[in-house]
Amino acid sequence: MKEPIALVTGASRGLGREIALLLAENGYRVYAGVRNIEEAPKGTIPVWVDLTNEESLRLCVTKIIEESGKIDVLVNNAAVAYFGGVDTMTLKEVRDLFEVNFFGTFFLTQLFLPYMRQQKQGKIFFISSIRGVESCAYMGMYSASKAALEAIAFDWAVTLSKWNIVVSVVQPGPLDTGIDIKHGTNFPSHENPYAPYGEYTLTLQSPKDAAKVIVGKILQSDPPFRFQTDDSSKMVIEKHLKDHSGMNWYLEQKITK
Repeated sequence: MKEPIALVTGASRGLGREIALLLAENGYRVYAGVRNIEEAPKGTIPVWVDLTNEESLRLCVTKIIEESGKIDVLVNNAAVAYFGGVDTMTLKEVRDLFEVNFFGTFFLTQLFLPYMRQQKQGKIFFISSIRGVESCAYMGMYSASKAALEAIAFDWAVTLSKWNIVVSVVQPGPLDTGIDIKHGTNFPSHENPYAPYGEYTLTLQSPKDAAKVIVGKILQSDPPFRFQTDDSSKMVIEKHLKDHSGMNWYLEQKITK
């Protein structure tokens, strides 16, 4: 099969959907990883992907390899978000968050690696976040899951290069994706010791614009290990890397009330 084969997880909406559509427009045979088959975008092949279900991930890999014989691009996009003080989450809620953002993503990638090694080529893209490098108040647990993902991505980037497998980490800023934002239940609302974060506004990048940047890198023969999707996300990463002690960001974020 000459056409390149791609799997995009979390393809039912937001960034994943836009990436899947744009890859299809560029001649890829795209498998759209979704929990509900009817939510796959038109022009893609739906495949059941539930990152909390090992059987789902095994079946996904089997379906793609049996039907297409290979996998050229894996875009690990599916994730869940959490907002609130880290200890407002129960231990189960923390595990559930990491099950999607880290463990399920790790396992799905691991299942595809034997085929990429056999092919001696492949591209793996992890959709992280600026929060994977720069945590912030009330997003610490989400940041932790993305930081963990970036750590193993770097290991894979180095160790898989001998098979011509390229690994990249994408660090977008806030996106208008409609992602479900979860809140912890460790405290009854009237006992939550944390003050409300307060009103704030975010400049959101559109998923379509971010997808154009990401697919542009996918189409490159040698994409970089790490890249951002707009100027504001580049500025955040640059600022953090220059703040060696972390104190500038700490003082900017510090909650005194």
